[in-house]
Amino acid sequence: MSSPIVFSVLCNALCASRIATATLVLVVSGFARAEEAAPADPILVAFQYSAPPSCPVEERAFKLLQSRSERVVRAEDESGAQRLLVDIAAAPAGYHGTLTVIRPDAAVERRSMKGTNCAEVVEALALTAALSIDPNATLTLSSPGQDEGTSPTMSPEGGGDNDVDGVADAQESTSAPSSATSAALPPDTPKRRFRHSSSGSSTPLRTTLGLVLGFARVMDNTSHWGGGISLSFSEPGGRVLFPLDAHITLQALFDPAPGEAPRITTRLLVAQLSYCPIRIGLNLSFAACGRLDLGALTAQSEGFEESGLETESQVTRFYASAGMEGRLSLLLADHWTLWAAPGLSFPLTERQFAVEPGPEVLVSTADVAWNVTLGFGWTF
Repeated sequence: MSSPIVFSVLCNALCASRIATATLVLVVSGFARAEEAAPADPILVAFQYSAPPSCPVEERAFKLLQSRSERVVRAEDESGAQRLLVDIAAAPAGYHGTLTVIRPDAAVERRSMKGTNCAEVVEALALTAALSIDPNATLTLSSPGQDEGTSPTMSPEGGGDNDVDGVADAQESTSAPSSATSAALPPDTPKRRFRHSSSGSSTPLRTTLGLVLGFARVMDNTSHWGGGISLSFSEPGGRVLFPLDAHITLQALFDPAPGEAPRITTRLLVAQLSYCPIRIGLNLSFAACGRLDLGALTAQSEGFEESGLETESQVTRFYASAGMEGRLSLLLADHWTLWAAPGLSFPLTERQFAVEPGPEVLVSTADVAWNVTLGFGWTF
């Protein structure tokens, strides 16, 4: 009677051990699956895109980036997000693109790409950007197809080899641009806009407000210097002829060393309006501009005697001139802008100042005036 009881106890212990082992396996497996199913933290990206009209539009460029990493989410607020700046310009042999990656508390990274087709350049930069912010980004797109709203891309005349500076795999990804470039994404792909972006446009407007220092020779007696404020509107695309590039500058220029009395000192309050129909370059650019100056010219006499008494007088006249200037600009980190603008102008109003009753002209406007303006400002 005792043997069956002992056998039953041993069997129950063995069964309990197997059940515990199976339960442990199921628990560990459940934790592993839960860890695999847990979504990765999103990567907030502030994206800015600038390209000629022949290139893919901004939404298409961001989809190429997002298709390589599901973690990428477009940030509506710039603070705390990684910033990706993509600038593409037309070159004699094709297109030249630059990628700038700006991270909080990290050094700025830049990569460049050249190609005969703009879509290839955009795709290579999208791959480079994806790998720079997500090490697990994919090297291939999900599925072929033409994205609705993508503009056709035509290469300029001439040819050149692709040159990728940065990730080596970016060159391999452009070996089949026709299928990769036209890859479509699921319709539920999130679309979020950064403040610089505009729907269907690849050339957002930049506004720069800054301070200027001016040096000019408007009068024939001496050079003038002063300062003021400047407001600029520019289109950051790669268009060379007739881009949107206009500037308004308000300056006050003074006679710094008028000499000993008796003397006539002059000062000029002027508004300079300029438009640049020719511009070359993106972050570092040179523009040829036409300019119109409108303002008020004031002459002040000091130390002249009349009937044994020293007298002072002041007169103000309208001033206008037209001319040209060259404008060299440098955009730093997409916000600070430095520029220098030397120019020549021809007065449209001739002004002469003399002291009564003598007919001798003491001060007059120069036949050809020159000026140099140096400025720095914040670009919105």
